[in-house]
Amino acid sequence: MPNSHTTFIPAEIFHGENEELRNFRTGVAYIIIIGAFIYSVRKWNGNKLRQQKQQMLQQVKELCSYDQHGPVNYEYDMFISYCSHDRDWVDEELVTKLENEWNLKVHLDIRDFKPGKPIVSNISQGIFKSRKFVAVFSPAFLKSKWCTQYELALAVTKHLSPEGPRDSMMVIRYTDCPIPDYIERKFFLDWSNPACRPYFWDQLKEWVGTSSCQRDDNTSDGDTNQEEV
Repeated sequence: MPNSHTTFIPAEIFHGENEELRNFRTGVAYIIIIGAFIYSVRKWNGNKLRQQKQQMLQQVKELCSYDQHGPVNYEYDMFISYCSHDRDWVDEELVTKLENEWNLKVHLDIRDFKPGKPIVSNISQGIFKSRKFVAVFSPAFLKSKWCTQYELALAVTKHLSPEGPRDSMMVIRYTDCPIPDYIERKFFLDWSNPACRPYFWDQLKEWVGTSSCQRDDNTSDGDTNQEEV
């Protein structure tokens, strides 16, 4: 006969608690697995990004040898970094002025990127073979990985480094958007401000200077296919 102080636990309650415990442990396990998966993906992406940045820095060293005044020879007067969302203004206003009126040789992705070559290599070679770099800032530009993480990052490495050529990088604010502090401290041209537009082209022309590159006959109306950026 059982002791009078013995408490009996109904079997269904006992098994119910075990079931709840198992469900709890299973849920925790799922959370751990999902967390580990997210961590591994982020780590992989971080490693991939670091590897890409290392490749770009290596290309900086290989593609450009500096002396006191910068690279000896340039193939282009200007590399234009822009988002495809703003291409109409770049083609119809900016490039028309630079090439047709000022007789400059401009590097454009859709025309001058080499087919079959990695995009990062095309970007780096275009930037380092151009004596000037212009970034057309807009909200779409700031959201573009290609514009900010590749073209702008390489340009800053070249043009704002102590060893880089002087006064060779310019930002054009095409539409209203924030300007990074390290660029805002330098002069930039503001197309988005109607009060600045009467002086815009004269200021840009003074900064660009005269061409030092020989233009080809096919520097306009190119049809090289290029991925949207």
